[in-house]
Amino acid sequence: MGVLLIGINHNTAPIEVRECVNFNPKSIVTDLSSLQNQANLAEVAILNTCNRTEIYYGVECQCQQNRNKQLCGGKCSQLDKVRSNIVNYLDDCSKLPQGSIQPFLYEYQNNETVRHAMRVASGLNSMVLGEPQILGQMKQCYQDAIKAGTAKKVLFRLFETIFSSAKKVRTETGIGKEPISIASISIKMIAQFYTSLEDKKTILIGAGETIRLVSQHIKSLSSTNYLVANRNIDHAMELVHSDPKRALTLTQVDEHLAQADVIISCTASDERILSVEKIKQAMAQRPNKRLLLIDLAVPRDIDPEVEEIAQVYLYTIDDLNGIAQASLTNRQEKSKEADKIIEDYEHQFMHWLNIHNHADMINSLRHEGERSREELLQKYIKKIQQGENVEQSIEKFSEQLTNKLLHAPTIALRKAAEEGDEKKIEIIRDLYNI
Repeated sequence: MGVLLIGINHNTAPIEVRECVNFNPKSIVTDLSSLQNQANLAEVAILNTCNRTEIYYGVECQCQQNRNKQLCGGKCSQLDKVRSNIVNYLDDCSKLPQGSIQPFLYEYQNNETVRHAMRVASGLNSMVLGEPQILGQMKQCYQDAIKAGTAKKVLFRLFETIFSSAKKVRTETGIGKEPISIASISIKMIAQFYTSLEDKKTILIGAGETIRLVSQHIKSLSSTNYLVANRNIDHAMELVHSDPKRALTLTQVDEHLAQADVIISCTASDERILSVEKIKQAMAQRPNKRLLLIDLAVPRDIDPEVEEIAQVYLYTIDDLNGIAQASLTNRQEKSKEADKIIEDYEHQFMHWLNIHNHADMINSLRHEGERSREELLQKYIKKIQQGENVEQSIEKFSEQLTNKLLHAPTIALRKAAEEGDEKKIEIIRDLYNI
């Protein structure tokens, strides 16, 4: 079995495309089972974040080129069919015209998949280099696959290795120290827009990890003039220390739009939270007053057409990339150290995978040797029981067992010698240490 990957991320596709290839966390377990059946996959896991959707999958190739169930070196109609099934599934799940996704996809096989996954979990492939949230998202991906029953021996081993490598990278390189996140970059964006938040009203929409981090940053600026809105009012209350005056339901947001100076939204909604009409109505009540909108959600929470409204400034998660680049220099040096650690773990996993892929052959070889030994053993036990000399029986037993075990390699060696096949001769020499 090989491990492969098909994905789309912030480096290959704009947010307009990514938000159409995004799985709902509430249905991810069902999606995993559906994808496994439709694409005929041995194992599969889906990593689904604001910046990426990646499908990790295991597949066995049984074509004539590959009797040992590894991935072929050449073309393989079975693997092509599996890949096509996955791409079709993504097309069907998206809101884009059929075939539109293909140009934005990237693919990896085996060691490339392993290396990429480890870099992702370590924050080396993130929009913000070294950001810490991705590891938790990768663990959620693993748990979802376990829950769906689509992660088995190979993906178990892969993800456990990924988590070990990420832990070592963060511990030994310090790339996660003084963590920079999308939340902290959002605050930098606000600071560039307003000199102070003291007299500014902020509305946070959502109550997930990103909005929680945003609220912490806002509090660190000594700002308490912010509201939190969420479908579940209890979750909103948690972020405002149970202050009922600052916790809103989503339906109550409209009442506060006209007074807001900053709105940061990050929900898992499939529909827009803020429409053009809502923002137009709010702005009509506040002439000559600016409104900063930061949309961190994928799919987006805020209709992109609000940018056309005067005094409204909208930034998406992709727009924050420019600010993120300014913090790269020191972390890029640490990423070189991280890649050395990842290389070691990559070799460890591929070593295990190679053994796993040849387990049937190894077991068959040992079984055949054991069968020959048992057959001869029973033969000479009977001879001894019938009175044959014990020492002579043991001598004959050992001679015949040696001949049986060495018969096949001896024939292969003679044939290789006759044909001048030096490569096969070297393989046999290595096998038997001669």
